[in-house]
Amino acid sequence: MTSSYCCKVSRVISEYSLSTHIYADDVNAVLTDKWLGKGMQPNTALRPLTDWFNQKLLSSVYAEHDRKTVEPQIEADYGAIVGDDEDRQQLVLEDIEQDGIDAGTLDDDLISTSSLYRHLTQCLNVNKETKRGSSDTDWEKDKIGYVKQLATDRTQEVLQSWENKGELPEATAAGVSVDIFVKCPICSKRSTVLQAHNQGHICKDHMGTEKQKEN
Repeated sequence: MTSSYCCKVSRVISEYSLSTHIYADDVNAVLTDKWLGKGMQPNTALRPLTDWFNQKLLSSVYAEHDRKTVEPQIEADYGAIVGDDEDRQQLVLEDIEQDGIDAGTLDDDLISTSSLYRHLTQCLNVNKETKRGSSDTDWEKDKIGYVKQLATDRTQEVLQSWENKGELPEATAAGVSVDIFVKCPICSKRSTVLQAHNQGHICKDHMGTEKQKEN
């Protein structure tokens, strides 16, 4: 049987009646306006736009099952579901199941940035001009930013716990800085992953192109 939907995003919008929960006649118009920054909508990059969409999906499911739909709860549960803390993720999914929600199906129906990009550009034929040759389809940098923020959030949670236990006084008053480094396996030269991308090599002498090695 041929699907009547153009893609996963289209199917999710229809099956979960997202228009009702976004209070818009056309969810695609809202997605387009947010991505392009049209009307009263701020210009929104793909990663936060994907998170916004998925949280609306979560909210619609929660509302159907009489589960709290307040933003902090939605954000916390969503962060756990898509995060790397498997124990926390499992706790949230089990809690969701207790309210009669099929957590596996819900998890599968959350969309990715690549799915949303294809929906915007191929299904809706929306093109977004970017400044200075930058690309809003640069999901790799979005992913690095997301991982760094996730690590920062989890570290702050640990600091809060240690402070509460009296193991590390005033821990939550400390600043938390997270970065990701890559290292040459030969000379151990290292740089942040974004610095390596910007300069075009991790180590010019051992991991660069022939032209880079000559310079």
